[in-house]
Amino acid sequence: MSLRVLQDSPVLKPLARVGKRLDVDVVLFGSVATRALLFEAAGAPAKNLFELAEHVADIDVGHTGPPSLNPKFAQAIIEEMPLAPWFRWSIVDREGLAALDSLGKYNVAVPLRQFRIGTQRLFDPVEKDELLERALRGDLDLLPNPRFEESPRASFDSESSAVLIYVDAAIDVLQAYSRRVPTVPHGGPGKSSPATELVATGVRRLKEMTEPQRTIALRRTWYRFAGTALRVSPSVWRRAVEFFGLEPLVELLDQTDYSASQFTEARVVPIVSTYLGSGEYRMPPMIFGEDASRDWNLAFKWALEKTSELSPGDGFLEPVVLAPGNEVIGGQLGITVRKGASASSKPMGSYKQEFFHVSLPLPVMRSNVSPASLTAVVVGHGPDGSSILPAFASVSTAMAWPFDRYSNEASHGGRCTVRISLPEMRMDIQIVDVFLIKGEF
Repeated sequence: MSLRVLQDSPVLKPLARVGKRLDVDVVLFGSVATRALLFEAAGAPAKNLFELAEHVADIDVGHTGPPSLNPKFAQAIIEEMPLAPWFRWSIVDREGLAALDSLGKYNVAVPLRQFRIGTQRLFDPVEKDELLERALRGDLDLLPNPRFEESPRASFDSESSAVLIYVDAAIDVLQAYSRRVPTVPHGGPGKSSPATELVATGVRRLKEMTEPQRTIALRRTWYRFAGTALRVSPSVWRRAVEFFGLEPLVELLDQTDYSASQFTEARVVPIVSTYLGSGEYRMPPMIFGEDASRDWNLAFKWALEKTSELSPGDGFLEPVVLAPGNEVIGGQLGITVRKGASASSKPMGSYKQEFFHVSLPLPVMRSNVSPASLTAVVVGHGPDGSSILPAFASVSTAMAWPFDRYSNEASHGGRCTVRISLPEMRMDIQIVDVFLIKGEF
């Protein structure tokens, strides 16, 4: 079945029901729309929303109602989509959609990121099919726009962001190919791209910015850089940095304490968390990983023994234990938590949400584990004791290079990103431990 409108996809159809409930048209755009169309074009449509929404990405969705409708729209998403709390939603009303369209003439265009899927047809089907077919042949088309300097965005953004969108779209194409059975040989996207030139232009613009715009731009660039880097294994990201000419951007981010080069190191654990202001994040952006020989089931047992829920007054007659068939295969202990409110932690309907993302190494010989069999438990520690934090936790495994016939990467373990959605971050929590759980699947 060809994917032309939201109603054509079992995964996206609930968004159409949201529009019908509120009597508005709905449009999905951004990376989730791209992947939905690419996977469909590759003959392997997504089975659920987890396959479409990368772990450090928003789900961008718009509607034709006024701004006052946004809270009802968010609440309707929660009611129509039971999985909604697992994801970060970015909701745009008709005024926001109009603003995005007005900026389009200034943007550095990445055609593969221009797709929209709505309750009504929003794109010429012939042109869309042609672009998807070309993309699956490796032709992504990054188009420089000489008018970018005139854009309102140019004071807090740069061409480097467009290149990172381009690289992210290239990974979408690789994912689409890796979903095919058998995998189709392919040289990889990005042939003859002007990415290197645009990176140099973008880095120059970032260096020339003045404060506070420069700090805002660097923070936005690092967030996009991290989100793309975490999708693939460190060895694949090293290839991407070289292939797309990202070295000057990596150097600039390193010089400004954003530790971009460490994404290619297997031992570090990158963490993406909310920005609190004054140059600080909720959690440190990069820490060293745990000892590979750690007994994680024992570490989890010790953490449970410290939790306040196990005190006799709470009514627990038996210790909290993992259900049969589950085991703890990894994690990260001692992640420090800073206090403070975050402007990026927005309510989703009547619920609050704060996300953080932890990239963990998988144990040796575990790299082929299905992400559907993985979840996480978060234990928080504060001055008044420890507790298991209520959280929605899902996991994605980093993609290895899908076209290598012979690779020993699996024998060295892989990586995964744990996306954790908290109803809210309790201000008494000073440290969190994240435990990666594998269940039967």
